[in-house]
Amino acid sequence: MVRKKRARRENSGKHESLTKLLLVVIIAAVVLVLLWSLGMPTLKGSATLKPLCSDGKDNDLDGETDLKDSGCLNKYDNDESSCGDGVCSTTEIAESCVQDCWPLDSCSDSDGGYNTNAKGVVRGYENREYYLKTDYCLDSRALVEHNCARDKVRNVAVVVNCVSASSNFCEDGACVK
Repeated sequence: MVRKKRARRENSGKHESLTKLLLVVIIAAVVLVLLWSLGMPTLKGSATLKPLCSDGKDNDLDGETDLKDSGCLNKYDNDESSCGDGVCSTTEIAESCVQDCWPLDSCSDSDGGYNTNAKGVVRGYENREYYLKTDYCLDSRALVEHNCARDKVRNVAVVVNCVSASSNFCEDGACVK
């Protein structure tokens, strides 16, 4: 009786193992059929098998492809960019290639904006040109106040009359009492 129970347990364990094996084989067969019918997966998107200087594409968007591009040293080169070609490519930055990657238009004001009671310096870039402008007195009553426009990109200058309730005259780039 004990032998029969033991034999049943062993047969049951073998049956479970065969069932698991059959399930793995069925799943593998289904995956293979799907791959065969849909096609094998391929690398797409930013991944490329060929170096950028031999893939037939204008990767740095300067109008030239592969060895015609001045940025390509040979067909094995993986960087089409070249500083000085007028295009700021993904591998160039302003610090290393100012010719192509100028800083964006910007404006900063040392006195916090439109502030006639403090001498300020406005600096930044506008249309690829660096500028630096300091508040100054036109005469003893008129101040030229430089500040950034609302969008913090453009610099503007305003002539201000310093004679008011809070100040009497202009001195060293500020309205003072």
